[in-house]
Amino acid sequence: MNAKPFDALAGIPYRYFFSGSYILAMKPGEETFNFKIRIEQGTTAKTFEFSGPKALLANLPGFAELISGEEISGLKRLD
Repeated sequence: MNAKPFDALAGIPYRYFFSGSYILAMKPGEETFNFKIRIEQGTTAKTFEFSGPKALLANLPGFAELISGEEISGLKRLD
């Protein structure tokens, strides 16, 4: 939810949509997935590809119900 690829337009919030599709990375032994997120701001929209661990991918459907990044501000980033 930190990705903000479009111009900063005051007062126009970003919206994020998980496409539901993903691809397992091709490196043996890695559990990294590539997945697509559609990002919208007003009438501007584009689908972007991101990479992340299996734990993130498993939780993306739950993130789809969030309204703002503040709702997840207490989550810890795991590297």
